[in-house]
Amino acid sequence: MRAEEKAAVLLEAMPYVQAFQGKTVVIKYGGHLDGELGAFAQDVVFLHLVGIRPVVVHGGGREISALMERLGKKPVFVEGLRVTDRETAEIAEMVLSGKVNQEIVAAIASRGGRAVGLSGKDGALIRARKKDGPVDLGFVGEVEEVDPRLVTTLLESGYIPVCAPIALGPGGEAYNLNADTAAAELAVALGAEKLVLLTDVPGLLRDRADPGSLVSVLGVREAEDMLSRGGVEGGMIPKLKACLRAVGGGVKSAHIVDGRRAHFLLVEIFTQEGAGTMVTPGHHDVAVAAAAGAAAEDTVVELERQHYWPVFRRQPLVLVRGEGSWVRDIHGRRYLDFVTGLAVCGLGHCHPRVTRAICEQARELVHTSCLYYTVPQVLLARELARLSGLERVFFANSGAEANEGAIKLARKFGSREGRFHIVTVRRSFHGRTLATMAATGQEKYHRGFGPLPPGFSYVPLGDVQALERAITPQTVAVMVEPVQGEGGIYPAPPGFMEALAGWQGKGILLICDEIQCGLGRTGRWFAFQHYGLRPDIVTLAKSLGGGVPIGAVLAREEVAACLGPGDHGSTFGGNPLACRAALAYLEALQEEGAVENAALMGERLGAGLRALAARHPAVAEVRSVGLMAGLQLRVPGAPVVAACRDLGLLVNCTEEVVIRLLPALNVSAEEVDLALGILDRALAVADEALAGAPAGAQDVPAPGVSQ
Repeated sequence: MRAEEKAAVLLEAMPYVQAFQGKTVVIKYGGHLDGELGAFAQDVVFLHLVGIRPVVVHGGGREISALMERLGKKPVFVEGLRVTDRETAEIAEMVLSGKVNQEIVAAIASRGGRAVGLSGKDGALIRARKKDGPVDLGFVGEVEEVDPRLVTTLLESGYIPVCAPIALGPGGEAYNLNADTAAAELAVALGAEKLVLLTDVPGLLRDRADPGSLVSVLGVREAEDMLSRGGVEGGMIPKLKACLRAVGGGVKSAHIVDGRRAHFLLVEIFTQEGAGTMVTPGHHDVAVAAAAGAAAEDTVVELERQHYWPVFRRQPLVLVRGEGSWVRDIHGRRYLDFVTGLAVCGLGHCHPRVTRAICEQARELVHTSCLYYTVPQVLLARELARLSGLERVFFANSGAEANEGAIKLARKFGSREGRFHIVTVRRSFHGRTLATMAATGQEKYHRGFGPLPPGFSYVPLGDVQALERAITPQTVAVMVEPVQGEGGIYPAPPGFMEALAGWQGKGILLICDEIQCGLGRTGRWFAFQHYGLRPDIVTLAKSLGGGVPIGAVLAREEVAACLGPGDHGSTFGGNPLACRAALAYLEALQEEGAVENAALMGERLGAGLRALAARHPAVAEVRSVGLMAGLQLRVPGAPVVAACRDLGLLVNCTEEVVIRLLPALNVSAEEVDLALGILDRALAVADEALAGAPAGAQDVPAPGVSQ
C-alpha cells in the first residue's frame, strides 16, 4: 500500500477513533475461530492502544464438544443451546476457564497487551439460575444479576478483561452460559457502546443459501419479527436474541460479525463498510447507524423534506450524540457546541446526574395527570420558590406555555378592576402561540396570523418616557426580558428596570421572561437579580429540565391568590419525569458551582470577544452578560456561522447580523479559548465581505461593548 493510501485509511478511521475513545466495547470471541486467535488478539490490543476499552467474552463450544466425544459423550443441542448434565458442566468449566481463557490471555500478552482472565464466578461477576424452558437443559444458566465492578476496576487499571461464560449458581454451583448471552448481559451492565459477536458466516442472512442476502442493518422490530416467524435458525437464534437484549438494555448497537475476514474488528468499528449485521434500536435510529454514512444523512434530510412542516432553516448537519459541551454528527465528526439547544442544555449534553434521574424516574412513574399529587412536582416547586423568592409555582411544557400562563395570571389579577392591557418591549420574543406572539414586539412574527389577540402595546427597550406614555388605566402589567435573547442579546438598561420597579408600586405587575436568560445563564440565578428588584411574575423554561421539556410560572403569593380550581391547567405540565429531571438539574447546578462558573467564564468570553472586535472591522458591537453573548456584525452573519461549523464550532445567528453564543454553564476555560480561536478565523469571512460591500455598509457605529 502506498503512503497516500495509508493516509487515506487513517483519515477514514479518525472520526471513529474519536467517537469511540474511552468507550467500552464487549467482544464475544468464538472457539471455532481459534485459528485466527493471533490476528484477533492483535486487533484487541490495537483497540486498547487507541483509547477504546475492550472486554472479551469467549465461547469454546467446539473444544467442549471435542472433549466430550473423546470421553464418549454425544453433544446435544436445543435451539443452539447445549444440554448440560453435571459431568458436561464440569467439562465445560475445565475447557473454558482452564484452556480457552488462558490461550486468549496469552495471545493478547504476546502482542503487547495486558489481559486478565476470569470467569463469571470470580467476584460473583455473573449470578445465574437454572434456565427454564420446555426442555430440561441441565446446568445451563439464565443470568439473574451482573455485578460489573470487578471488570470496571480492571478496565480503569488499564487491563483487558477476558471472561469465560461460567456463572455462579445460588448454591455455589457453576452454570454454563451461552457466550453470546453472557456477553450481552455484561455489555448492558457496563453501559457498553457496542456489543460485537463473532461468527463464521457473513452475518445474518435472509436466505441461508444465499451469501448475497446479508442484512447489513436490522431494527429491533424487524429482528423480533424474524425470530417469531422462524426466519432465524440454529446458533444464530441466541446471537440475535443477545443483540436484542443488548440494545434493549441501552447498548448503542450490537453487531454479528464475520470473524473469518481479516481484521474484522477494525473493519466493523473503524469503517463505514462494516463486516456483518448491525442491530440498532430501529431503522429510524440512524444515530447508531454511522456505518450508513452519507446515505443515512441523505435519508434523514429527505424524510424531513417529505414529512416535516417546512418551518425551519436547518443547518446541513445531522447530530446524533452529545456529551458535555461537545456533539457529534452522523459521520462521527466532533463539534464544540456554543448553541446548546438554544440555551436548553445548560450543563451540556447528557449530564450524568440528569440522565440518571430521567432513567430512574422512567422506571418508576412517568405520568399521572394533575388529578393526583406527585413527589417530584412539589419538591421542584419548593426549590424554585426558595431560589427565586416567589412563593407560588405552576408547571407547563414549554416557554410559550409559561408565558401564556403569565399573561392569563396577569389578566385574571386585573379583571376585578377591568385591567387587561400589557406593555411589552420591541425586539422581544415571548413565544409562538397566538397570545405570546401578540406579546412579542417583532412585526415579522405577526405577519399572516392576524387578527392577533388585542391588549398589547410595545415600547423600545430602555425608553422610560415611551413606557410612561404606553401605560393606561387599563394596563395591568409590563412584560420584559431582562436580557433579550432572540432579539440579539440586549440587556435591559438599569434605569429602565428601575422605572418598572417604580410602576410596581403603583399596582402595575412586573413580568420577567427569563426563559432564556434565567437559571444561571447571566452569572446569577436570575437575571432580575442584577437589578436588585423583585418581579411579580417570572417565567422559566429552556434549561430548567436539563434538556427535557418543562416550563414554569413563578408568582408572588398575593398575585397567584386570584386563581382558583379550573382557572388554569395542563395535562402534561409538571409530570414526574420532567420534574425529576429539573430537580436533578438544579441540584447539579448548585453542587458543581455552575452559576459561579458562568460568571467567571462569561468574563473570559466577553474579554475575548472584545479583543476580536478590536481586530476585525466587520464586528460592530459586542454585547454580553455572563454566558449570553452576541457579536453584532456589519454584514450578514450566516457565512460566519458556516465557517465556524466547518472549523468545528456551532453558533447561530439572530436578527440576521448577530452571532449568538450560548455555551454550557459548566464550559471550561480551554473550551472558551478554543471557541474564540475558531471565531477569530471565521470572522475573516465577514471582514472580506465588508471590504467588498458598498460604502454605506461601513457606516455602522464603531465597535462598542454593552455589559
